[in-house]
Amino acid sequence: MRKQLFLLLFLWGWLIVGARTAWAAGVVGNGDSASCTEAAFTTALRGGGSVTFACGKNAATISLSADKVLTTTTQIDGGGKVTLSGGALQVSPSTTLTVTNLTIAGSPRAAIVNNGGTVTIKASNFISNSNLSGDGGAIVNQNNGALTISTTTFANNRATNGGAIYSASSATVLIDDSDFTDNQAANGNGGAILLAAQHSMVTISKTTFFSNEAAQQDTGAGGALAINENAQVTLVNDTIVGNHGAGSINGGGHALYLKPGALVNATNTTIAYHLFDRGAAAHNFAIWGEGNARLVFANTLLFDSGCDANLTSQGHNLTNYSSENCGITNVQNTSFFDMYDTNGGRHITYMPRKDGPAKDAGDNALCPAIDQRGISRPQGAKCDIGAIEYAVPSISTLSPAAAMVRGSDFVLTVTGQNLLEGMIVQWNGHDLATTWVSTTQLKAVVPAAYLTQVGTVTITVRTPNRQIV
Repeated sequence: MRKQLFLLLFLWGWLIVGARTAWAAGVVGNGDSASCTEAAFTTALRGGGSVTFACGKNAATISLSADKVLTTTTQIDGGGKVTLSGGALQVSPSTTLTVTNLTIAGSPRAAIVNNGGTVTIKASNFISNSNLSGDGGAIVNQNNGALTISTTTFANNRATNGGAIYSASSATVLIDDSDFTDNQAANGNGGAILLAAQHSMVTISKTTFFSNEAAQQDTGAGGALAINENAQVTLVNDTIVGNHGAGSINGGGHALYLKPGALVNATNTTIAYHLFDRGAAAHNFAIWGEGNARLVFANTLLFDSGCDANLTSQGHNLTNYSSENCGITNVQNTSFFDMYDTNGGRHITYMPRKDGPAKDAGDNALCPAIDQRGISRPQGAKCDIGAIEYAVPSISTLSPAAAMVRGSDFVLTVTGQNLLEGMIVQWNGHDLATTWVSTTQLKAVVPAAYLTQVGTVTITVRTPNRQIV
């Protein structure tokens, strides 16, 4: 994908005049990292409302020695630079908490406990929180609390049950565009998530579960998700790969474990690589459903992932297993995937092979309008089976189309199709600082050092794994 740009255009500069800032009462710190203390954070939380941080240009960590109990509506925005470490945020009944652009790491108990409020988490990170004396390494959701999560990463969290999230609430749980990696239920079920409430309603979309584990050697079940009786889970555009349920006596379900009465609806979901030589679980399947637990699948694929549950197929499902496949009839003994990577998005995903059995094999009436990365479906005559749609990126225009020799830094706008988060614009093969705007636009900063002589420049775009597209 190449375009050419000529060095001719004059550029105008902007003069930015600074001003002194007066910090509001809900602001933690006064402009440097030393001022961002636990005491300042506690003060900013009083009375609720908006809480932001003025900790200077660099990242800052605030160590908490005690939990913070929230009783009024509160919005906490870490600005992408702040880490809370140590204590937990306790959300009282009927209280609303919104967390944005914040990292919570190293808590010795669940980092957020929702005791019946409404919790919304956006663009945040929960890293290495450990609640080994209880359930939910990162989040506990209980007492009919509502929980909504988007564009958030959960990595290396630990708990007895629900390595990242333990939800004992029958209220709605929504998870979108997020990642669960290397979380562990150390002595129970649900390596990433345990849905403990009966009759709960959970929707998980555009989310990756990778290398999570229910580690208890006798009964550990549900490496990614464990789902209680009569709970209902909807999976759309999800990638569930390489998880493990370790229980050798009465455990397993490396990806999904469903108790009797549980229901999982999966559409355009990829479940792959759940084979283990670490000692077989008692139920050595990617999906294990007890009793009358049910699956409803459409446009969903299982690769190297056995299935033992009651399945209702809505069609266009795919597996490479001729047995232990929940009755999926489309069995193809060939490779399904072309590439394991972020594939231009923010998640670990598996790109279907251009000539593979998943490509153009879905049902357009059932497939979502976009794939896990936000690429429109279908790209061909039919949508692809699984979470990722095979798509070829392209560049259509560059703006500006020319720049002045010995000019200043400028922003180059690249317009095209299927331009994905994480893609990098190159100037004659040199990477530029690139900002993803949408699937049709990237912006890149061209430094003045590259504007040294008249000529033609080649503009390319590459994926994070250095594949030129």
